[in-house]
Amino acid sequence: VGISSRTHPPEWAEELLELFTIYDDKKEGNVYAVTMKDVFTSHLCLLDRAMDKSQQFEILIERANEVIPSGARKIRYADAIFFDNEAGNCKQVARLGVTSVYTPKGLTLEAWENGLRNFPSSKVLGPKLPY
Repeated sequence: VGISSRTHPPEWAEELLELFTIYDDKKEGNVYAVTMKDVFTSHLCLLDRAMDKSQQFEILIERANEVIPSGARKIRYADAIFFDNEAGNCKQVARLGVTSVYTPKGLTLEAWENGLRNFPSSKVLGPKLPY
């Protein structure tokens, strides 16, 4: 799992990753939570306002492939799913051959499931693009 953001300042994106809980276990008095920041490695987290999303995605794929064992199949663009709330970013990354999901309301469970259900796709998934 990789993440890219053009949020300014980048510290805001880092703070949000710490605030989003993706798993919370409160069984029998245990409090164990996993945040989005817990599942991303800094190697696959790119926060750079100067780059467009397709450039960021190219770098993330390259970085992911650096840790793949020798002889194993490398990750291709067609192996990936990209979620974004900006239509232009989705169009850019889709041109690389990546399944892209437009999420104008953010990454909802519905958008996540839509991406997985329709993977792979050569078109931008999600609601009608605004342009």
